[in-house]
Amino acid sequence: MRCLFINHTNDFFGAERVLLKVMEASRLRPADVLVVEPSYRKEDAFGAAVHQAGYALLRLCYKNLGGSLIRSLLVLLYNIPAVIRLCRLVKREGITCIWSNTSLCCLGIVVAKLTGVKHVWHIHEPAEKEHDYVPALKIVYQRLFRYGTNTVVFVTRTQQSRWEELYPALRGRSRVLYTPADQYERHRLKEKVCRFGYLGSWSKRKNIPTLIAAFEQVHQLFPSTELLLAENIGEDAALIYQMVNGLPDASSVQITPVKKVQPFYDRIDVLVLPSYSETWGLAAVEAMQQGIATIVTQQTALREIAEDGIHIRYIDPYDGKSLLTAMKDLCDETYRNDMAQRAWERMKEIDFSGQFVKQIQELI
Repeated sequence: MRCLFINHTNDFFGAERVLLKVMEASRLRPADVLVVEPSYRKEDAFGAAVHQAGYALLRLCYKNLGGSLIRSLLVLLYNIPAVIRLCRLVKREGITCIWSNTSLCCLGIVVAKLTGVKHVWHIHEPAEKEHDYVPALKIVYQRLFRYGTNTVVFVTRTQQSRWEELYPALRGRSRVLYTPADQYERHRLKEKVCRFGYLGSWSKRKNIPTLIAAFEQVHQLFPSTELLLAENIGEDAALIYQMVNGLPDASSVQITPVKKVQPFYDRIDVLVLPSYSETWGLAAVEAMQQGIATIVTQQTALREIAEDGIHIRYIDPYDGKSLLTAMKDLCDETYRNDMAQRAWERMKEIDFSGQFVKQIQELI
C-alpha cells in the first residue's frame, strides 16, 4: 500500500498540521508515503515539517481553485502539466490511494479519476454561503464528488450537514473525522501579565484587525496585558502591521515567528480566534487541552463539544463589543483559570486519538 498526499499550500498551520497527523496515523512506512506541495513560494514551513518527519517531498507548479469562474478555469489549464506528471508518478510508483487536503485543491481527484485509484478528499473549509469560494463551479464539484472510489472527509458533523445542503451528491459519500490535538506538557512561566495570543493565517476571514482594535481598548483598562501574534502572510498583513505600529503602546503587541507551536502556547494565557468562521479550530482544541482559556468565533462546530461560558467563550465576529467583553472578562485571573481548568477536564473526557488512527487506516 502506497499513498500520495497532496497539499494546497506551503504554510504550516491548522489544515497542514492535520495533514501531517493523517500521515503519521496511517502507520505507513516513510518509503510508502509521497507528499506533493505547490512550488510558488520560497518560504516552505510545510516542506520543512515533512522532511523532519522523514517523508519524500515533491514540489510542483499548480494552483488552487477559487476567486472567480474565469480564474478557476485558468487554474485548471495551468494545472495540466502537474496532472500529467502526477499520473505518470502514480503508475510508476504503484500508488494505491491519493489524499487531497482542502476543497480548493482539486489536483488529486482529477489524477485519481484518470488513473483509477482510490481518492480521499479532506475538506476543512466551512460551507457557509458567504464563504462558498467557487459557486460557478458547483456542477463540476458535483461530478467530482460522484467519482466512484472517492470519499469526502469532513472535520465535524455540522460542517458535513452544511456541505451536503449545498452539494446533494455528497449524501452517502462522506464521513466525519474529528481531529485530535497533540499532547503537550505546558510550561507556562509565572509572569505578572495577562497575555492574549493569536495563532493562524493572516487572511481577511481571520478577522485579526478586530482583535487588534479590541486589544487596544483592553490594554487601556489593563495596562499589564499583552498580545502575541504568530507572524504570517496574507491579505491583511500590511493592515496588521500598520495597526500595530499605530497603537499608543506598540510594544504591548509582539509579532513573533512560530516554527513550533508549543513555545507559543507556553507564552500565552488566552488564545483568541476571532475568525468570521472556523470549521473546527485546531489551535482552540490544542489550547483547551493544555488548560489555556480560549475565545473563539461563534461560527464554529466546537459548539458540538464545548459550552459557552463553561469551557470556552464564543463571540460574534461581526460585533467588536462581543470580543471586547470576552477579553475584559478573561483579564480576571480567577475566572480565567477556572475556565481553563474546566476546558482541560472536558478535553480529557473526549480524546479522539484512538478513533482517529483507526479511521485513517480504514480510509487508506
